[in-house]
Amino acid sequence: IQEMRLSLHIVLSLVLLFSCICLVSLSHSHSVTISTDLYPPEQIHLALGSNLKEMNVEWATLDYPCIAGSFVKYGTQKEQLNMIVQGYCVGLTDKNILNQTHAISLHVATMANLQENTRYYYAVGDETHGWASIRTFSTKRKMNSSAADSMNVLVFGDLGYDNDQISSFIKADVLTGMYDFLFHLGDFAYDLHDNAGKKADMWFNQIQTYAGAIPYMVCPGNHEWYQVFLHYTERFRSISS
Repeated sequence: IQEMRLSLHIVLSLVLLFSCICLVSLSHSHSVTISTDLYPPEQIHLALGSNLKEMNVEWATLDYPCIAGSFVKYGTQKEQLNMIVQGYCVGLTDKNILNQTHAISLHVATMANLQENTRYYYAVGDETHGWASIRTFSTKRKMNSSAADSMNVLVFGDLGYDNDQISSFIKADVLTGMYDFLFHLGDFAYDLHDNAGKKADMWFNQIQTYAGAIPYMVCPGNHEWYQVFLHYTERFRSISS
């Protein structure tokens, strides 16, 4: 009986020693990378580039000033975004007469060398602070003198955040693929500068379902006057001059 107890003790000791060795080995041979997503991209919207082979994208991160990276990955296959470019970032701060303050970072990047009449997939962000969900858009059809190749544009104006009565219709039309780009004729969010710009944050997130899928072209209205068009100019930097 004493020999059996001794043998059992030896076996248990060996098991414990083996377990400890395995744990030490595992801790040294594997590292776990946890995605922090501290400043995830939001407020994503597209704009036509300076030529037919470019598409601009702008987005915001709630950091200041420009902690998160300004990268966009893109490609023709959702599972393989094999092209990546780095854009630039600017900080935007505002303090209104009510002493409300707000600070964010705005990122702009250009997807270049695009092929005509092609569907692309893209994601904005960076490896450290997180990537946005993959979105998709289609490039414009070939432009020539044929009426069949003319561009279709959806024109509208006066789109607020609290009284948004047309976004559902815009989204439905965009999903059909019938338009080449959208043209918003001023008066955004009512107003972009409300609450030192927090209203703009909410409004851009509200429209990004379709603004991130088709070029969202704009011109200012009378509601964009605040601080010499501050929020309009900065939040639509993606519009090529």
